[in-house]
Amino acid sequence: MLLVLKVMSTNAKKYYLVLGGFVGFLLTFILGILTQKDPLTNMLHATISCVVGTMLMNVLFFVIYLHDENGTAPLANKTKGDTRKKI
Repeated sequence: MLLVLKVMSTNAKKYYLVLGGFVGFLLTFILGILTQKDPLTNMLHATISCVVGTMLMNVLFFVIYLHDENGTAPLANKTKGDTRKKI
């Protein structure tokens, strides 16, 4: 996980993490209100969902970053064809 943090651009990543946390919190909070749960339990579940949404967005960002088609990602495979050393 530390490799992920070192390799990725922090400017783009922080916005993805905030977006994932906000969407997770908002969806869980609205669903809790619609099901008429206790407000404190609703807030606890929404907070946990915020953390889970952030972690899932981190994984999604890492997968997208690894499969960069343009080869601009440091971990992208830049070699095409035969990768064996020639003697």
